[in-house]
Amino acid sequence: RLFHEQFGGSADLTHFRGGGDDSIEDDDAEECPLMFGSRLNSMKDRPELWNGSQDAQGWVKRQGTIDGLGCVDFNYPQHFHSMTNAQAKSALDDAGLVAGGVLLRF
Repeated sequence: RLFHEQFGGSADLTHFRGGGDDSIEDDDAEECPLMFGSRLNSMKDRPELWNGSQDAQGWVKRQGTIDGLGCVDFNYPQHFHSMTNAQAKSALDDAGLVAGGVLLRF
């Protein structure tokens, strides 16, 4: 609803995987220009809510279960100690996500 109000009633979020509200009807609806993402490290929190692996690939898979999420931000080199670029790409593909960015961390 927040984006519905923010975009003056013209946002249709139903095109997001698992997102949107079908009760909002607007004949002039435009596709939301935003992709919603999250930092991969946010998946470390509340591990009791996730039965999958507690590593970078498992966190990508967990992010794939979040309705409306479209991209993941990785930290380099942190998230690439335990997986290769090819494994990261495969995990993203399997989860229906894309990389929003690879952030350099020192």
